[in-house]
Amino acid sequence: MCKCDQSVLVLYIRVSPLAQAEADVSVPSQRRRLQQYACDHGYQVVAEYVDAGATGRNDKRRGFQGFMSDAEQLPRPFEHVIAYSTSRFARKTQDHLRNYFALRTRGIKLHLTTQPIDESPEGHLLRTILAASDQFMSDENSRHVTRARLGNARQGFWNGPRPPFGYQTFVAETRGSKEKKEIEINANEAQH
Repeated sequence: MCKCDQSVLVLYIRVSPLAQAEADVSVPSQRRRLQQYACDHGYQVVAEYVDAGATGRNDKRRGFQGFMSDAEQLPRPFEHVIAYSTSRFARKTQDHLRNYFALRTRGIKLHLTTQPIDESPEGHLLRTILAASDQFMSDENSRHVTRARLGNARQGFWNGPRPPFGYQTFVAETRGSKEKKEIEINANEAQH
C-alpha cells in the first residue's frame, strides 16, 4: 500500500515503434514502473500522458504537449513529472534540455526512473550527455533503417506497410525469418 504525501506528479509514457504501441508491449510495463516509483517516493499520481507510437525526435507529441501546457497553469496542477528515461522524454538534445529547463523554471521536477539525475553541476552534465547520446542513437538508427530500406527497394522489394488501392503484396522470397515482398496488380480492385 502506498503512502502519499502532498506532492503530486504526472506520468509521461512514450513508445516509439507503432508495432510496440499496437501490441501494448511497452506502455503497460512503463506504467507499472512509473507507478511503483511514485508509490516508493510517496507521490500522488494525478494524471497520465501517453504517446503510443510517437517519435521522440521532436516534441510535437500530443501527450507531451499536454503536460507541458498543463504545467503552465496557475495554480500549478502538479509538482513533478516522471518518465522512464531520457530517451522516453526526448530523443533530441535541444528538445530535452529546453523542455527540462521550462519545467524547472515553473518549479516542476523531472524524474527518470532508470536514470536518477540530481540538480548538481555533475547532474546537469550527465543529463546533457545522456540526451546527446539518445540523439546520437536515434540518428544512427535512422541511418541504418534508411540504408536497409534503400537496399530493399534497389532489389525490387516493397518497403511499405500497405500498397496503394489496386495493388497487393506477395511474398517473393524468404531470407531467414524475413519475408521479402513485392507488389502486383490486384485484379478485383483494379477493375474499380
